[in-house]
Amino acid sequence: MHNATFWKYVPFLIFSLALAARVIVLLQLAHNDPGFDEPMVDSRWHLLWAREIAAGDWLGSAVFFRAPLYPYFLAGIITLLGDNLWVIKIIQALMGSLTAVLVFLLARRVFNRHVGAAAGVLWALWATAMYYESEFLIPVLAIPLNLWALYRLAGAVRDKRLTPRTALWTGLIFGFSAIALPNILIFVAGFVAWAFWRFPLAKPQRRLLWVPLCAMLTGVSLPIAVVAVRNAVVADDFVLIANQGGINLYLGNNRQADGLTMIMPDLRADRMGDWSTFTRITDSLACAQAGRALKPSEISSFWTGKAIDSVLAHPGVELGLLGKKSFYFWHGFENGDQGDIYRHVENSGLLQAGLWHKVIWFPLGLVSALSLWGMWHAWRSNRQAELLAVFILVYMLSVIGFLVTARHRLPVVPLIIIFAVWGAIRLWQVLTEKSSWTVKGSAVVSLIILLVVTNVKAFDVGLANDIQYHYQQGIVFDRKGDLNRAMAAYQRALAIWPNHFPSRHNLAYDFYRQGDHQAAIEHFTWALGARPGDAMALNNLGLAYRESGDTAQAFGAFDLALRSNPRMIETYLNQGDTYRSAGTLDKAEAAYIAALTIDSTFGPAFNNLGLLYIDIDRRDRAEEMFMLGTKNAPDYPYCWLNLGALFLETQRPDFAIGALSNFLQLRPDVAAARVNLAMAYLSTGRVSNARAQLEQVLTEHPDNAQARALLEQIINQGK
Repeated sequence: MHNATFWKYVPFLIFSLALAARVIVLLQLAHNDPGFDEPMVDSRWHLLWAREIAAGDWLGSAVFFRAPLYPYFLAGIITLLGDNLWVIKIIQALMGSLTAVLVFLLARRVFNRHVGAAAGVLWALWATAMYYESEFLIPVLAIPLNLWALYRLAGAVRDKRLTPRTALWTGLIFGFSAIALPNILIFVAGFVAWAFWRFPLAKPQRRLLWVPLCAMLTGVSLPIAVVAVRNAVVADDFVLIANQGGINLYLGNNRQADGLTMIMPDLRADRMGDWSTFTRITDSLACAQAGRALKPSEISSFWTGKAIDSVLAHPGVELGLLGKKSFYFWHGFENGDQGDIYRHVENSGLLQAGLWHKVIWFPLGLVSALSLWGMWHAWRSNRQAELLAVFILVYMLSVIGFLVTARHRLPVVPLIIIFAVWGAIRLWQVLTEKSSWTVKGSAVVSLIILLVVTNVKAFDVGLANDIQYHYQQGIVFDRKGDLNRAMAAYQRALAIWPNHFPSRHNLAYDFYRQGDHQAAIEHFTWALGARPGDAMALNNLGLAYRESGDTAQAFGAFDLALRSNPRMIETYLNQGDTYRSAGTLDKAEAAYIAALTIDSTFGPAFNNLGLLYIDIDRRDRAEEMFMLGTKNAPDYPYCWLNLGALFLETQRPDFAIGALSNFLQLRPDVAAARVNLAMAYLSTGRVSNARAQLEQVLTEHPDNAQARALLEQIINQGK
């Protein structure tokens, strides 16, 4: 009775252990990792996308590039609970803890409760899982969905009965998983084939499985259909889920692919940038090579075709690459695709204790070997275990078809852990039971061979990405305004690779921001040696020359930038500002107008053109430009600010109140605007409103002399 009571509480104990570990990790990362509150690469992309959705853009306006469920999940949290990164990370920690319970339940159903408890505890403390759950990445949502669906299927296999209702609801879970990570669809197809071949029913009865399997496929298709209809409605293009598949296939299968990193033969590595930049460039490349504008579905097909062409042109090379990626899949090395995961976990003592390399790649180098051993022995005796093995092997195809990274492999790791626990128990039984030394010896030898395979340093195993790690640290410090630490991080990256363009460019820009324009010029020039003709580097070089007083060199750099990218509106703006400072106002006007010809919503050009017209005392034209700026770029604040100042100057305080109020909605921290608003209120006799504005300024800026003088004037007048 006591034993039964204990097992009843095991799921709660596993959940509690997992949650405690995850909270400790979050606290350690928050204390030690400067990037904890500054997500990078995919995490940042997902979060920004979620914020756009939560801000009201629930439908969007283009075909989904990536499966949308996870960003919508984040958007739901933001909408209901606010935009707080800690709230999101705690919810993800709760989901990770629930996943540990699902691992226990699935392992118990397939094997027994002892295997379940050990597997659940392992996942509760699995460092790679905890690390990715602290980021904003898709596996935190996809993994529990997959485990839930597998738990239901394992029950059907155990009961030798798959009802249409069970199949429909299981398919629906897989459907939601598919709009998070479409890879799961390859398993759905594999399960259908396996069910007709191996489901534990007599062959005549197995033929009747088409009814529940059709129900399952119906369930899978429902969430996908919603996404496909949405894509068709907003973009007039037929894309089932997202159009990322083609470019992903090409990134993993081209003449330069290595199986661990994203390699694009058509682009230099330092030009790939974030996903937004990358997709814009690769979409343009596809259209340019096709010789016409392409829809998103056609772009995906284009890159798929390029991947197939590469495979067919070099089938032997591709076969070798697939073999290498299969080796990576089972190896213990955790390849961090967007940074060196072994460097990141140094920020948490608990993570570092659970992920390291000393002789073996712990823990996966040990777990993978035991899992392969256990899978081989369980396959022949347990049909439910066979189901899980099919999931691993079929899902593996979707991973080795792209890149083998810790994140992409993570959805199968819970099942690998389950087989490893069963394998360890079974191995102990073999070694302790009364069996021949031949049997015992073969078991030990086979495990040793597997341990060698899963831990040997071959090919690019152990590939470090210290450059990316230091570069990302620099970006984090830049965002926090800590230029000295940012520059030190970029310099550490450059010590490894002096021609790493992004680090060199960002270091140069930080010198520019610090006012060391000569150092900025030197480093921008060096960066351009690594990437000649880069429009942004040339633009920023022009800024550095301008601030150093060398306007001739500045104009030369701006001209080169515009030759490289004639549609670079920021360069037209900077060119116009330089002409304006030099007193060449006709050329400044032409530059601003050129920017607006390219982008009629570019607020800074409207604003600076308006200021130029004030310089030449054409206030009617200035007002027109500011008004156009507020209309075409309502979220750009400074057109509102300068329009308000112009209204105040021309004795139109009511209009000034409206314009300055709009500015302060966008930039409530600007004290000068609040003082101007108070002056406008005073001009209309609204003293209490003026007083409220001045008091707010003095609360935030007690030393603001203008606000204090106006407030004292109001008080002295007894108002």
